[in-house]
Amino acid sequence: MGAKASRTSATYHRILQDTPIHNEPTYLDVNAHKYYCLNIKCPHYIFDEVLPFAGAREVRTDALNIFILGVSIFLSNEGASHILSLLGVNISNNSIQRIYDRLEFKDDPNVEAIGVDDVAIRKGRTYCTAIYDLNDHHLIALLEGRKGTELKSWLITHKKVKLVARDRDTSYAKAIREVLPDCTQVADRFHLLQDLTDNLSIVLKKNFPKQYS
Repeated sequence: MGAKASRTSATYHRILQDTPIHNEPTYLDVNAHKYYCLNIKCPHYIFDEVLPFAGAREVRTDALNIFILGVSIFLSNEGASHILSLLGVNISNNSIQRIYDRLEFKDDPNVEAIGVDDVAIRKGRTYCTAIYDLNDHHLIALLEGRKGTELKSWLITHKKVKLVARDRDTSYAKAIREVLPDCTQVADRFHLLQDLTDNLSIVLKKNFPKQYS
C-alpha cells in the first residue's frame, strides 16, 4: 500500500543457489526478515522482505537463472542439465523447463540500457534476436531474425536507449548506429570471455609442445 514498515516480525534463512565460482556450486545463506505492516488498510498484516536479487519463492538467484537460460537455450533440457552440472550448477531437466515456462516479456518504452543477442529457437535453423533490460535482466522482446532489420524497427520506438551490450554481430552494430548514433555500444561479458578463450587457445597451441596440445 506504499507505507514504510520497520517493525520486524521474524527473521529466517533462505538458502539460494548462485552462479558457480571456479565451476564449484555456490550458495548464499541469506538472513531475511518478515515485517509487520503498519497500514491498517493493508490486507497483509505480515509480509516478507523483498530481495533485489531473487524472487520470493525462488531457490536460485536471478543471475543464476539467467546463466541457466544462457546455457540451455542452445541445448536440450537433458543436455543442458549435464553441461551445467560440469560447470557447478545443480539443476534437473524439469527445473530448466519450469524456468522457460515462466519467461515473460515486459516491454518498456523508457528503457535506457539493454542487452541484445541472437538465440536459436531451433538449433541451427531458426534464429531470433533477444532484447533484455540490463538493470534486472528480464526479457523485453524476442524479435524474428538476426539480421538487424527487426532490431532497427524496435529501436525506432525505444529512442531513450543510451547503452547496448551486444554480441559481435556487425548487423546489430549497424542498426544501433543508424537509429541511435549517440548510443554507447559495448561487448557483453559472454562474448568477451569467448574472445579471450579463443585467443588463449591459439597462444597455447603455438607455444605448447604437440604432445600437450
